[in-house]
Amino acid sequence: MLDRVTNIKDGLIKDALDEHREPLYRYALIHLRDRELAEDLVQATLLSAIESADGFRGDSSPRTWLISILKNKIIDHVRKAAHDPIGRAAGDEVHDAESDEFFNADGSWGDKPPRAWGNPDQSFEHAQFWDVFQACCNVLPLQTAQVFLLREVMGFSIEEICKDLGITASNCSVILHRARLRLRDCLERKWFAGSR
Repeated sequence: MLDRVTNIKDGLIKDALDEHREPLYRYALIHLRDRELAEDLVQATLLSAIESADGFRGDSSPRTWLISILKNKIIDHVRKAAHDPIGRAAGDEVHDAESDEFFNADGSWGDKPPRAWGNPDQSFEHAQFWDVFQACCNVLPLQTAQVFLLREVMGFSIEEICKDLGITASNCSVILHRARLRLRDCLERKWFAGSR
């Protein structure tokens, strides 16, 4: 009888976790830009959730709980990769010329002022927008994407990002500024330019 109850409970847990697999995968993919690594961390997240299911008190929704587990796994991976000089990509350096195209010498908008985006909140409701956003993040250098996602998506402070990635506050600010400019340009071309 105890085995039957355990099997039913395990089946229910598995079904519940399968329901959250795709949103977890998309979350991980946006942060990691590597399909295999995203799948690995989602698997590790689900395994951790199964192993610690008895510790889930229900203070939050199951998805929020699972995302917090996944977020910690992503943070651990980013910290480890940031301190691994072999694992850093050669293209992670950001160059001054990238933002020069947007501004004049006096700091005002150059030939490419921002376009009107209409109602950006409506874009967030489209699954296609998130695919375009992910594609735009994928063209950023890895460290630039990591800094942007840690700050703007995960809500880390500049101090936390600097400590985790081993960069200075001024470098972090420059990277964030350039990431925003490049994402803005990419989203304007690939999403907001159309009549969505």
